[in-house]
Amino acid sequence: MAAKKPSMGEVFEKLETTNPPAPPPIQHMPAAARSGRPKRNEETTLVGGQLAIRFGRSLNMLSAETGKTNRELLEEALDDLFVKYGARTINA
Repeated sequence: MAAKKPSMGEVFEKLETTNPPAPPPIQHMPAAARSGRPKRNEETTLVGGQLAIRFGRSLNMLSAETGKTNRELLEEALDDLFVKYGARTINA
C-alpha cells in the first residue's frame, strides 16, 4: 500500500513563514532613451495601420539591431517619406 499523502494543512504548517524579499527599486529610464516620446504636455495623435506580419517582424528586428524604439524608427521613416514627396511638415 502506498504511503499516505500529507494534507494541505500539514504542508502549510511545515512551510516557513518568512517575509519575501523586498522588490528592487524602480529604475527610471534615462532621458536619452525616452527621446522619441512626446513631452507630457505635448499633444499626440494615433497614427496606425493594419499591415502584413512581415512589416512588424522587420520593424522589431531593425529595432533590436539599431537600439532604437519602434516609435523612433517609424518617426524617422515618416520624416523620410515627407521629404521624398515634398510634403509640408509642421515643426512644433
